[in-house]
Amino acid sequence: EYVSKNKLSAGLAFDGDADRCLAVDENGNLVDGDFLIAICANDMMKNGKLKKNTAVGTVMTNMGFSKFCEANGIDFVSTKVGDRYVLSMLQNGYNIGGEQSGHIIFLDHSTTGDGELSGAMLLSIMKRTGEKLSDLAKIMERLPQVLINVKVSREGKLSFYTDREIKAEIERVSEILGDRGRILVVSNTEHVPSAIWLEGRHGCRTKHQSAVKNLKISYAILLSIVEAVLGDVFRSLFLVGHAQKFKALVTRVKASEQFR
Repeated sequence: EYVSKNKLSAGLAFDGDADRCLAVDENGNLVDGDFLIAICANDMMKNGKLKKNTAVGTVMTNMGFSKFCEANGIDFVSTKVGDRYVLSMLQNGYNIGGEQSGHIIFLDHSTTGDGELSGAMLLSIMKRTGEKLSDLAKIMERLPQVLINVKVSREGKLSFYTDREIKAEIERVSEILGDRGRILVVSNTEHVPSAIWLEGRHGCRTKHQSAVKNLKISYAILLSIVEAVLGDVFRSLFLVGHAQKFKALVTRVKASEQFR
């Protein structure tokens, strides 16, 4: 609001130790870490500075970023979530990588995330090209994403990877979504015990409705989560009422002994 109200070119925001940077364009729209990496990687490629023509992200990098890479001839390498994994991957001869949160490593200049450096890189590109940030951000389309955190027991965590029904249903949903969406189950990450992540394009109503209707896994936990997530992500495609499903989901998760 401050940026657009005062007709500024852009705004930068940093976390407490300034190792992360997010931006807003002249209209006040968020430009997150995925967009920043896309803008910088594209500029580096055009200037012959993108090593091995590759950008590094994580499994939670927006699917739109990989689409951007495909469209612009850039290879995308994915790692586990966490800056240490990004840095480890960069050691293979790459020089830019990071996370949606705005933690970006420019290995030619630093071995860790530096929000001020990221901001300077972005502003430098804007100054050199004369383009507005909103125009630079058009290089990538952000697909809707929703992350649902679920507290589980140690035994429950193992079930996400070993339970045949869960694995089968995740594979089935992945096939239904095809290249227009994805479902990702993450267990024992740095920040949350377990998480279910869903993203996809708008306009694929039939496929996503089919995915919801066909989910019937053990514990019924993934079914409820995916239904709630799909209802949130594709709000314009479904009738109002998913808020109640989400509340019911929370109640069921808290009441479940295995997922307590």
